[in-house]
Amino acid sequence: MSVAPTSTQKLIIKFPTDKQWIKAVPGEQAAICVRGSDVSDAYSVVELMVAPLGGPPMHIHENEDEIIVVLEGCVRCVCDETRFDAPAGTTFVVPRGVPHAWRSLPDTTSRVLLTFTPSGMEGYFEEVAGRPQEEWATIAKKYACLLVGPRIEL
Repeated sequence: MSVAPTSTQKLIIKFPTDKQWIKAVPGEQAAICVRGSDVSDAYSVVELMVAPLGGPPMHIHENEDEIIVVLEGCVRCVCDETRFDAPAGTTFVVPRGVPHAWRSLPDTTSRVLLTFTPSGMEGYFEEVAGRPQEEWATIAKKYACLLVGPRIEL
């Protein structure tokens, strides 16, 4: 049984050649796969290529839940009080309000798919591109994301 799409639903296809990679922060490239504006702001999807030892500092999303899928490589994660390694194939969900960070292990480049629900965070990756680290917290705050600590120690 199929369901007729509503007027706000539409098919979205992004082929690998359609991706526009942004050098978001040093050691990290981002491609916005699905913008919130494409899906009535329900969610957004961002793919990251992360160099060894790359990854975000400890942070909290005030408005979004974040679904993280490790596609390649392995990342070390801290979500509140839980610390774990996430090899390729791992999926984890970080509820809004939970401090978290992850970092690519020293011997691997990682590819990670991030889904934010509702949307909004995709703009951060575009805005932070090429900006000095001193500006990241201010930019993040515009997206209701609080940087609350450094990158995690391995």
